[in-house]
Amino acid sequence: MRATIEQIAAYCGVSVATVSRVIANKDNVSAKTRDKVLKRMLEVDYATDKVSKLIDQNRRNAILFLAENIDRSSNVTLFRSVSRTFEEFNYATVLYECNDAEKRNNAIEHAKALYSGCVVISGSSGNAGLGVFENDKFPLVAIHWCNDFGKVNSVIDDLRRASYLAVKHMVKNGHRNIALVSSGEAASGNIEIIDGYKQACREFGLDYDKNRIYHSDLSTHSGYDIIKRVITENEGITGMVCANQDIVRGAMFRLFEEHMSVPGDMSFIALNVDDGKDDMIKITSSGSSSKRIGELAARMLYDLINGNSSLGLPCNAKIVLDPEVVPGCTVRNLNE
Repeated sequence: MRATIEQIAAYCGVSVATVSRVIANKDNVSAKTRDKVLKRMLEVDYATDKVSKLIDQNRRNAILFLAENIDRSSNVTLFRSVSRTFEEFNYATVLYECNDAEKRNNAIEHAKALYSGCVVISGSSGNAGLGVFENDKFPLVAIHWCNDFGKVNSVIDDLRRASYLAVKHMVKNGHRNIALVSSGEAASGNIEIIDGYKQACREFGLDYDKNRIYHSDLSTHSGYDIIKRVITENEGITGMVCANQDIVRGAMFRLFEEHMSVPGDMSFIALNVDDGKDDMIKITSSGSSSKRIGELAARMLYDLINGNSSLGLPCNAKIVLDPEVVPGCTVRNLNE
């Protein structure tokens, strides 16, 4: 028996009227709901020819944004930057959150039938599996933190250089005992963060100790937990280089609970410039603007979708951004 509109509505958790509006291609339905309903119609073979035409009409004006964890403040900034840029071109941006490489790749496969293209942020799963899309005709742009990302079109925040510059800034301000909080060991950018830290230690005559390197899931919770270990396990640490601002926020909260101050008792530099977050305390950062990264990824994807070359880039292009230290209020000058 063929599925009914009532059954499709019930499955999707929407009203029958909403399904009817999707079928009539009305504008007063969100892109996310429209995609969900159309996808279900395809699955149950409901009016396949009509649904296919609706998908063809709508996919030209929507892209998918894939992120591992949208609670991460920098991911929120990236999403807003991508979506605002695509608004200029009258495209909708649909957010999908997944923390598994296989689910992420399956989402990209499904996106081919529903969207014009996809922006994906590499996370704790690193580059796993994305190589299958290297020669795919589906427009795809990755945002990530290392330069060995195959042939996938990419915008790269150079974490190796950012980590090096962060340690250099700490040394310039008199810090010699510096801990590092990197991402997960399999995460995109982890190797680069540690390499930059090692290079700076060698260049500036600092003692390199593996026990001063910690791994996190990039959350405020991990920063909250790790700072206690740093204080307990490594006496004399005066500064910390952290993989992102969320880690710093968690660590600062824990220090405030312990009646310690920032930067009085501990200094911090984050390896991302989250210029979309309005903090009471501006965190000193080393990296590239999250807003700029999102904008470039969006414009690169728009060019791929429409066969344009507004950025002057070839196919299978990589934009590697040059990081810089953005001063804040979280590094104490010990030379004074």
